[in-house]
Amino acid sequence: MKRPRDKRPGAVSFDSLSIMPEQSTRRFPPPWSVVEQIPGGYKVLDANGQSLAYVYGRETKADADTAHVLTMDEARRIASNIAELPNYLGANPHPDPD
Repeated sequence: MKRPRDKRPGAVSFDSLSIMPEQSTRRFPPPWSVVEQIPGGYKVLDANGQSLAYVYGRETKADADTAHVLTMDEARRIASNIAELPNYLGANPHPDPD
């Protein structure tokens, strides 16, 4: 069963992203990488150096809990997982919607 497309302005679906391996022109070419650290977080870059995501955190768990945000370790792990998305999508470009 095919998922319905979201018709809201600015909505993005995985079908519309240009990161599938079979496409000849890629908007965000792999490999994606995590910049070791920017002030307050981490940055994910594509192969061309284009910034794809910024993930921020706080140094201590107490600071993160007080602000209701991520710790730096959580931010690093999330940034690393974002950087792995092209590998996952390349291995499974059309996941079953079940």
